[in-house]
Amino acid sequence: MNNQVGAKVNRAISILLYLAIFNKIKIVSYTATKVKKEITKTDKDKVVNYVCDYFNIKNNFKYNHESDVLAIAATYLKKNKIL
Repeated sequence: MNNQVGAKVNRAISILLYLAIFNKIKIVSYTATKVKKEITKTDKDKVVNYVCDYFNIKNNFKYNHESDVLAIAATYLKKNKIL
């Protein structure tokens, strides 16, 4: 990631954190290892398959980041027994 992209990502994160705090939205954070172990009990290779099964969607992901976001959401939902 170059410096310009990193700066934009940091700005976006800062804005999201500010809005969450301002609106009293709970902020949670998971490490990549925690997500992998929580949803697949194994490794990264099975995350995409798990996400597709969990949300009943097809694997049309162009980038790993797309499935990673859904894996984080699935981790939150699973840990909080929402779905």
